Amino acid sequence: MNKANSTKMHILNKSFELIYINGYQATSIDKIIETTQVTKGAFYYHFKDKEKMGLSMIDEVLLPRLNRILIQPILNKEKPLEIIFETIKNNLLRDADFDRRYGCPMNNLIQEMSPINEKFKIKLRGVIKKWKTALTQELDRAKELGHIDKDVNTASVADFIIVSYEGLRATGKLDDDLTLYKSYLKQLKKYLESLK
Repeated sequence: MNKANSTKMHILNKSFELIYINGYQATSIDKIIETTQVTKGAFYYHFKDKEKMGLSMIDEVLLPRLNRILIQPILNKEKPLEIIFETIKNNLLRDADFDRRYGCPMNNLIQEMSPINEKFKIKLRGVIKKWKTALTQELDRAKELGHIDKDVNTASVADFIIVSYEGLRATGKLDDDLTLYKSYLKQLKKYLESLK
């Protein structure tokens, strides 16, 4: 990676951390510059404005993280249902990428920005679509393998998994321990088993 790309990714990664904790609107360009220790010129060399930086952050930081944490681990495994469950469980109970107190970075951006910025809404809808596509693909494969009933609507199951997970990450901010997460996982496991 050349110096320009390295600087760009440094800005995006640090901005992601700031926005995850403080929110997009509360994170100023000045705060990003102060935290990254780049010049204003360097920031504006890479991004026309904060919106362009935010949209770039979705493509180059948020989506790759989602891909690494929740999409790639489920693809083409022997037991799709079990792998989907274990991947979500590992993400909720063991993954060190995100702090439970701050919820899900994608969910936070969806809640904060989709009602007020159409470009963010479209970009975030695309991220969710990639996750849904991967889940649906693996659920279809589970159907082909005879692991779930042939009449199951796999796209609806994928929707349920995503919205229940994201709802948990939002309400999980209120809990001081993992009780809600563990309760959710117990019910998710029952739900997935009911598809057989």
